[in-house]
Amino acid sequence: DRHLEYVKDAKNAKKMMASLDAVFKRKSPFSKLYVMKKLLKLKCNSDDLQDHFIVVESLLRELEAAGAKLDETDKACYLLLTMPEKYDVVITAIETMSAEKVDLDFVKGRLLEQELKFKDSASTHNQGDERAFMSRKRSNSVQCFGCNKFGHVKKFCKNRSDGSMAQRSNQYSNSSNRSRARER
Repeated sequence: DRHLEYVKDAKNAKKMMASLDAVFKRKSPFSKLYVMKKLLKLKCNSDDLQDHFIVVESLLRELEAAGAKLDETDKACYLLLTMPEKYDVVITAIETMSAEKVDLDFVKGRLLEQELKFKDSASTHNQGDERAFMSRKRSNSVQCFGCNKFGHVKKFCKNRSDGSMAQRSNQYSNSSNRSRARER
């Protein structure tokens, strides 16, 4: 309601929009500088690239409204500048392409593909961790029939009653003593 004063004297919709544009659209070099600064400071901190794309596109529209002339390559470059280092592989691949093929939609598609790869590799990695944890858990629940302790089986028991661990230890020391004697 408070903005009705701006369009009170306008006779049609076109004049109303022109009046509102004159009041709210800022096409000064300073407004362009302000939006450009916001865009250059922006970094992708979101886990969802779609949300980040919306923020970048909004700032690009503000920059154009402030009077900046942006082609599709410029828009793509601004988006790439906001991406974290983990997307450097995609950025390098895009840099090798000709400028005619690179536009904002193309870049967004490549970044989304890379995001899917990251998510897929993370889920595969987590499954491997779960398997490793389960195998460790199983080894701790195994009970030795020699000493009745948990975590190993009789075959690998250090306290074997048949003396085979001691025999192996003696065999090793005897063989090393023989090899030293030969060296002399």
